[in-house]
Amino acid sequence: IKVRQPLASAALIPRSAAELTALERLAPQVADELNVQRVEAVADAGERLVYSLRPNLPALGPRYGREVGRIREAIAGANPRELVSTMRAEGSLHLDGFDLSASDVLVDVEAAEGWSAAEDAGYSALVDTALTPELVAEGIARDVVRRLQDLRREAGLDITDRIHVRYAGGDELQAVLDGHGEYMAGETLALSLEPLEGDAPDGAASTDATIEGLESRFVLWRA
Repeated sequence: IKVRQPLASAALIPRSAAELTALERLAPQVADELNVQRVEAVADAGERLVYSLRPNLPALGPRYGREVGRIREAIAGANPRELVSTMRAEGSLHLDGFDLSASDVLVDVEAAEGWSAAEDAGYSALVDTALTPELVAEGIARDVVRRLQDLRREAGLDITDRIHVRYAGGDELQAVLDGHGEYMAGETLALSLEPLEGDAPDGAASTDATIEGLESRFVLWRA
């Protein structure tokens, strides 16, 4: 999924209650940075995340030698979600007589269908990978903005120059422009954003582009 493609939501699982509170407060800013519509800060991902645990042999071997086998069995017999929760909350765990740090246990994560997940240093993050027609249209709109910004630079326009934009394409492109035209005009400083009819003015800059399979043509000039 392209970085410019907006997604519906992300779920973030920090390591402490204090971090959870901070994430809840900063959720709108994080959502903007991640290009998602909503950020959910949670203590547990529930059924959206499946954990599998294994001993960190390079760390445990020198300390426990042959007893590493017992540690492996203890980890295999425990509830992975409960162990991860304990490691997040306390930074360590006591398991079958062994005192283990969070770095002694390697955590692998697998997301449920429709989600993608990553785990690092006790933090987990998930993004909803389902793309609705509305999200796809918003992604196309952002891609159009990028193409228009590139065309502005190629035309040598100043960053503050107002422009007029004309476009040609099929019904799907028109639907995107109908739904997101105001956003695109604001991002590109376009005073008008209308279908291309007839010839463009002399000196206008133009580009042909295929955006998510949509054949299109854009023309712009300084207002």
